[in-house]
Amino acid sequence: MSQRAPSLRPKRIRQITGRDPFASSRLELIADAAGSVAIGWIATGVLYARTVGDISAEVGKVQAARIQGFAEAVTQLSFFIDASQLKQYDLLARSAFVRAVLANRRKFSELVMLSVAEGETPAEQSLVSVVGEPFDILRAPDDFEDRLLELAPQARHTIALKPSSTAQSSR
Repeated sequence: MSQRAPSLRPKRIRQITGRDPFASSRLELIADAAGSVAIGWIATGVLYARTVGDISAEVGKVQAARIQGFAEAVTQLSFFIDASQLKQYDLLARSAFVRAVLANRRKFSELVMLSVAEGETPAEQSLVSVVGEPFDILRAPDDFEDRLLELAPQARHTIALKPSSTAQSSR
């Protein structure tokens, strides 16, 4: 008996409220049994993606198509990628990502990725080399959040960032 492959169609997972047409969109979940990508607008011109687990070629291709679609809808954008929970990224998925970014490279005012790998990995070196500047790979979650919150202050609430250090603890 054969098992049916899970659907890779994007699913809406979290409503982001507000008047802004970007803010009224939702993050979409693209997933299979091994990993997932949540992607969407979190503020005007600010695209966010979180990768978790092992990203297969199929999930990566759908993600790349979504990046392409988002980029085609605007004249300029900033793209923040939280890869802190990424375990493995299929080579075909990575190639699709690079093609989508390069096809719209002039529209990306910045690309910022959070990676918790110790030191720059060969895959990261290759990615930065191919995509070019500005592409910042950050190692500290606080630095990533600070950069993201500069452009999208509401992100703390819409994508479940930790409360600010000035917020009261509820112990």
